[in-house]
This record gives sequence, C-alpha cells and structure tokens, in this order.
Amino acid sequence: MANIKTINSEIGKSRQGVSYTELLEINVDVFAPRDAKKEKLRVRIYSDSYDFQSYAKAELYSPTRGEWSEIASRHYSQMGTPTKLAYLPDATGEKPAWFQIDRDYLVDLAIKILTP
Repeated sequence: MANIKTINSEIGKSRQGVSYTELLEINVDVFAPRDAKKEKLRVRIYSDSYDFQSYAKAELYSPTRGEWSEIASRHYSQMGTPTKLAYLPDATGEKPAWFQIDRDYLVDLAIKILTP
C-alpha cells in the first residue's frame, strides 16, 4: 500500500511541444505502516510535434547521490498523451488532463517497483 502526495506540478510550452512535470512524495508501506519509507518521484511527460520525440518517464530521487534515476518509462508508441499539443488553440494543450493516462501508468508502475 502506498500513500501519494503531490509536491508540485508544472506544464510548460516550447516551440513544438508541451511538457508536464510532477513531483510526488510516496510513502511505501514495506511491511507495516510504521515501516513506511518516503520516496521522491518525478514524473516527466513530453508531447512533441513528432511522435518519436515524445516521452513519458518516472524518476526516483536518491538523496545520497543527489540525483534522479529513471525507474519507469513508456514508449512513445504506447503513450496516451497525444502529440502536437503545442499547436492546439488558446493553450488548450496545456491542461493536466492530456497527461493523466501516462501519469497514472507511471505512478502505478513505480509503486509496483518500489513495493516488495
């Protein structure tokens, strides 16, 4: 069982793509709630105008090394996030809902990896 809390989320637009980044704190109950281990997870999803340049990644923070390491990803051909979001009118491509399928997939996969 894991308890998930969003620390921060951002959406940014570039010339040909839209990126979504979410920082999460995950309390992973190893065997019992008193043994819960807090992990920092970063989800990064990018929708590009070219599908093969899009990506969806989950990264785990290592406080001892001070860096993020990829623990889960989704191939661009399997992504639920549409391509070409940067070209939608009135910033409609900059909404969290576009990224939700891949975000949920990556968080669920990361929890499965972190839970013994």
